[in-house]
Amino acid sequence: MEYSLYPPTTDHTGLSREVVDYVKGNPLALKVMGSSFRRCKNKQEWEVQWKKVKQFPNEEIDQVLRISYDGLGKHEKEIFLDIACFHNGYERYYVKELLDSRDFYGEAGINDLIDSSLISISKGVRLGMQSDEQIDMHDLVQEMGRAIARKQRIEKRTRLFISEDVYQVLINNQRALPVQAISVDWYEIENLHLKDANFEKMYQLRWLRVGYYHHQSGISSIYKYPLIVSLDFPNSLRCLDWYRYPLKSLPSKFSAQNLVVLSLRDSKVEGQLWNEDQGPVNLKWICLSQCEDLTEVPNLSRSLKIERINLNGCQSLVEIPSYFQHLGKLTYLNLRDCTDLKCLPEMPCNLEFLDLSETAIEELPSSVWSHEKISHLDIENCKHLKSLPSNSCELKLSGSFSLEGCESLHEFWELPKKTNAIVLYNCKNLVSLPTYIWKLKYLERLSLFNCSNFQHFPEISEAMEHLKFIKLSGTAVKEVPPSIGNLVALRKFDLNNCKNLEVVPDGLFCLTSLQELNLSWTKIKSIPASIKQAAQLSCLRLSNCKSLESLPELPPFLRYLEAHRCTSLKTVSSSSTAITQGWGEYIFSRGFMRNIYFLVAQSWIKMHEAT
Repeated sequence: MEYSLYPPTTDHTGLSREVVDYVKGNPLALKVMGSSFRRCKNKQEWEVQWKKVKQFPNEEIDQVLRISYDGLGKHEKEIFLDIACFHNGYERYYVKELLDSRDFYGEAGINDLIDSSLISISKGVRLGMQSDEQIDMHDLVQEMGRAIARKQRIEKRTRLFISEDVYQVLINNQRALPVQAISVDWYEIENLHLKDANFEKMYQLRWLRVGYYHHQSGISSIYKYPLIVSLDFPNSLRCLDWYRYPLKSLPSKFSAQNLVVLSLRDSKVEGQLWNEDQGPVNLKWICLSQCEDLTEVPNLSRSLKIERINLNGCQSLVEIPSYFQHLGKLTYLNLRDCTDLKCLPEMPCNLEFLDLSETAIEELPSSVWSHEKISHLDIENCKHLKSLPSNSCELKLSGSFSLEGCESLHEFWELPKKTNAIVLYNCKNLVSLPTYIWKLKYLERLSLFNCSNFQHFPEISEAMEHLKFIKLSGTAVKEVPPSIGNLVALRKFDLNNCKNLEVVPDGLFCLTSLQELNLSWTKIKSIPASIKQAAQLSCLRLSNCKSLESLPELPPFLRYLEAHRCTSLKTVSSSSTAITQGWGEYIFSRGFMRNIYFLVAQSWIKMHEAT
C-alpha cells in the first residue's frame, strides 16, 4: 500500500491486509488504491472506501482501478481521459499546453493525476523539447480510460481515437457533432478509400492530430502524403498537428485566429500558410520541421504570443524575417539543418534555446552573444561560419561549448564564462587561440582534434586549476610553450599526429598530475630526462616516432608503454638503471605488448654493437 510518509496505524493494519489480498498483490492496483485510501482522514472513511472497492468482487481489475478515477473532480476526469486517449508518452510541457488550449488547468490537473497514481513522470528522450519530463500512464489504466471514452454512442462522443470511428463520422458528416478532440492515422482511413477530410461541421473541435504512418517497404514516394481531394477545418480549432500534411497552405475558408499549436512536420507547405486576414494571433507553438519545400517563414508578425518555433530540416529556407527580434515571448528557436540559411536577424530578448547547427550562416548576430537568458546554443557543423562576435560574451551557458565542424572558423575572442569544455574538432582554418581562454576558470577539457592549420598554442598566462584534458592531435603545432607548467591539474595530454612537433619542454614533466601522454606520429628526437620526475605518469605512447633516437630512464610507476615502429631508436635508458634492473622484464611481466620487450632487447644489442 502507498502510505505517503507514514505506515498504517494499528486500526488500519487489518484493512490494509484485506486490500492486499483482494487485489492479489497486483502492484499497479496497490499503487492506485493506496492513493485513494491516502485521502481518507480516519478509520470510518477507510471503511467507506473499502465498501466501494468490494462492490466489484467479480469484475476485472480495471473496475478496481476506476475507483481512483471516480474520485476525481470534473476537470480532472476530462484531463485523465485526454491523456488516456491522446497524450500518453508525450512531454509534460507539451501536454500542459494542449490541455490549456482546451480550457483545462493543465498543470494542476497533471499534478492531481500524479497524486492519484493514475499517471507518473519519467525522463523523456525526444530531442530539443522544452522539458525532458514525459507523461507515463500504465497500459491497464490507459485501457480503462479509453473504455470510458468509448462508452457513449459514436455520434455523442467528444473524443475519437480509433480510425474506423473517425471514418464513420466523416462519411456521415451531415450534421454537427459534439466531438472536441480527434487522433487518427490517415493511412488507415485512406485504405478505406476516403479522400475527403471535411471537419468543418464539428463546431466544437478544438484538437486534431493526424498521422500518416505506413509500414510497408518499397512503397513509391508518391504515397508519402495522403491523397486528399477536399479539406476543411472548423474555426474552433486550437491545436492542429498533422504529420505529412498534403497541401501547400491551410484551407482558404479556415480562420487560424484561434490556433494555439500548429505542427505540420514533414509536409508539402511552401511558404504562405494563410492569408493576411487569417493571421494566427493566438499562436504559441509552430513546428514545420522537415518541410523541405518551405522557402519562407509564414507570416508570424502578428503572432506576438509565439513561444516556440521549430524549423528543423527546412532545407530550402534562405532567410529569417527581421521581425523575429520583436517576438518578445519567443524562447525556443530551432533552425538545425536549414542548410541554405545564410544570415540571421538580431534575436529577441527572451530567447533561451537556439539551434543553428548545420546551417550556412557566416556570422552570428551580436545580440546572441549579449543575451543573458540563452541557456542552449548549438552551432556545430556551421561550415561557413568565419568568426564569433567580438563583443563581450554575456551568455550564461555552462557545460560544453562545441564548434565541431566549423571548417571556416579562423578566429574568436570571448566564450561563455562558465564553459567547462571547448570542442573545436575539424576547424581547419583556425590558426591560433585567444589568450582569453585562460580566463575560463571552469575549463576542464580543451580539444582541437584535426584542426589541421592550428599552429600556435598560446602562452599560459595563469594557473589553470581545473583543466584536466587537452587534445591537440592532428594539429600543426610546432612547440608546446614553456609555460605548460601552469596547467597544474593536467592529467591527459594528447599530441598524437602533431607532425611538426620536434621538442617536448622540460616543464611538461614537472606536472605532478600528468597520467597519460601521447606523442605518437611526432618528429621528436628525444624525451627530456625530467620525465623520470613525472611520478603519476602511467601511460606513454610513442608509436611511429620515427625520428626518436633515445629513450631516457622512465618513471617508476609507468604501467603502459607503446612504441611501435620507432625505427631510429638507438639508446634505451641506461644499463645501470634499466636493463640491469630488469626494466624490460617489468614491462613484460605487467602484460605489456610483446614488441616492447623485444624493443628493449634490440636496443641493448644496438648499444653494444656501437661500442
